[in-house]
Amino acid sequence: MDQHKNKTFAGFTAKYDVNVLVWFEVHETREGAFRRERQIKKWNRSWKLELIAKQNPDWRDLFDHVRLGDLKDAEDWVPAFAGMSGNKEGASDD
Repeated sequence: MDQHKNKTFAGFTAKYDVNVLVWFEVHETREGAFRRERQIKKWNRSWKLELIAKQNPDWRDLFDHVRLGDLKDAEDWVPAFAGMSGNKEGASDD
């Protein structure tokens, strides 16, 4: 996604200046995602717009949502080990 956003490669997103993620689906397998992509590519434009409108009626950029999940922004992220000494509660450093 960063590559699309930053237009790292020449292609559709760079050519048409596409840089907003307005819709996505999660699939269990890569093949399942490719199958769905091929299916949607055959749809007419109005069906695709309806699909987006159902999930994201305000057409918000979902990039940070996908990248960060439920965090508001990257500043909310804290590594799982931050502030942990590795000692069990009550254990001494001796």
